[in-house]
Amino acid sequence: MKLILVLAAMLIPLLPQAMERHLDAQLPHPGSLDSILTTAGREGVTSLTITGSMNSDDAQAIASIANLRSLTLPAMTIALSPSQLQLDSLCHITYAGPVDLVGAHSFTNCPSLETVTFGSLVGHIDGYMFFNCPKLRSVTFAGPLIDTGGELFMSGCPEVETVNVEGLWLSNGLGQNNNCPKFKGYNVTGKVIESSHPAWIAPAGDNLTDADIDMIRPHLDQIIDWMSLYCDPAKPTDFKWLTANVIRYTQNQRLLDLIDRAGLTDKTKVWEENSPYLQTLAHDLEQTKLDILKQSKPLQKGENVDFVYAPATDSILMSTRLRYNLDSVAGNGSQTERIKNLLHFVHELVRHDGSSAWPDTLLNLPAIHEVCVRDKRGVNCRIMAMMLTEALLAEGIPARYITCLPKLYDLDNDCHVITVAWDSDLDKWIWVDPTFDTWVEDSEGNLLHPGEVREALIAGRELRINPDANWNHESKQTVDNYLGYYMAKNLYILHSNTLNQSEPEGRRRSSGSKRGSYVVVLPEGTDYQGTAVTNEASFWARPVMK
Repeated sequence: MKLILVLAAMLIPLLPQAMERHLDAQLPHPGSLDSILTTAGREGVTSLTITGSMNSDDAQAIASIANLRSLTLPAMTIALSPSQLQLDSLCHITYAGPVDLVGAHSFTNCPSLETVTFGSLVGHIDGYMFFNCPKLRSVTFAGPLIDTGGELFMSGCPEVETVNVEGLWLSNGLGQNNNCPKFKGYNVTGKVIESSHPAWIAPAGDNLTDADIDMIRPHLDQIIDWMSLYCDPAKPTDFKWLTANVIRYTQNQRLLDLIDRAGLTDKTKVWEENSPYLQTLAHDLEQTKLDILKQSKPLQKGENVDFVYAPATDSILMSTRLRYNLDSVAGNGSQTERIKNLLHFVHELVRHDGSSAWPDTLLNLPAIHEVCVRDKRGVNCRIMAMMLTEALLAEGIPARYITCLPKLYDLDNDCHVITVAWDSDLDKWIWVDPTFDTWVEDSEGNLLHPGEVREALIAGRELRINPDANWNHESKQTVDNYLGYYMAKNLYILHSNTLNQSEPEGRRRSSGSKRGSYVVVLPEGTDYQGTAVTNEASFWARPVMK
């Protein structure tokens, strides 16, 4: 009897391991994984490799495997996110096939996740990918990566040690990590061609070698196909976007040589026929963001424009002021202090999330705030700038939201939207950015507006930002990155609404008021169709309240 008990005790630790098994699931068609699991049995499946094409039904089938620890996925347009699966047991995930897009927060609150591997080409990964993964140790990119968002890569991953780059990264905006105490750095055994962050090895663009071209060649079809998903080459605007990015991602002037050597003449005929355009475009894409701004021509002389500012007695503004007790928030200090207090208030009120869809609500401050609280979501920079504009107007401070655009505005969909406020104490407009809780000063400490910041960057004068400037309290901002890189790109064209009020865009305004029109200031020789051009003096004129 004792012998039986001893043997039983020895076998007990082996029972869980005995039940572990690997399953290879080859899908004959999308949506067939559930039937495969039903036939093969889900019980004890801890490792799953899927080949074939998947759909959302297959994702639900994966989520039904209670103790899945390791998952290998095939090619897919949008990466299946561990956060979507909500499998607390998942330790290892591998994307074996090409992936077109990996969204922000794809790896959020994954309690057991230890390793993530991208085994093939990745089209685009958003910033802010990894959040609160307590056991994550490493992330590996074995194949090429075309493009990234920026700039925060991971946060709250205390065990992560390294990110391995074994292939060629063409354009990278990532770099910062937060609350990752064991992180040792980016292990680049492949190559990063373009990077906005010094943590990466990013040689100058003209250092693309024959070996790099050899590394790109097997994936060039995938790169072209990936970009073709998002455009129609027959359309002029789409063609410009496609050609510009192919130049950028294969390092500009070497594109046509690369196409020829890769033997892809049929697919790229449309580019070869437009090589003069490509060469012109390549020149801009090879410059730094600041160089492009410095090479801009003087601003155009346009028509004068009257900006209208809703009075604090407006019914929506009065409601907002009372609901949030904005008199107390702004305080009784100087106008400068009141403006800064309202800036901090909006920055703390909602989270910035540049990847989020527009909230399905009237675009007034209380309605947006309610949606963010209810859905536990953030909003983009445009919405935040509208919210700050409303808070300032509610306190009787003239304000506008300004869309700051790059030179290649029709190709580059990354712009930034800030707010400007009229400081009656200083008798001037000042820059207030609620996304980053930021204002800008010159070397003497004088507060500046975007036009003055633009001039200072072109002239090479010293600029400062407030030391507590930050993104969601997770990424500290610096002058070099915020102004020298990000805003140097996005101060080429300035775009503003002429009617400044609550609910300036989106659904019709609660009160039924009219919409405003839009005006721009931009350099000579720049074509910005569909929007009236005004002159710089009119754009920054003293506000007139009506």
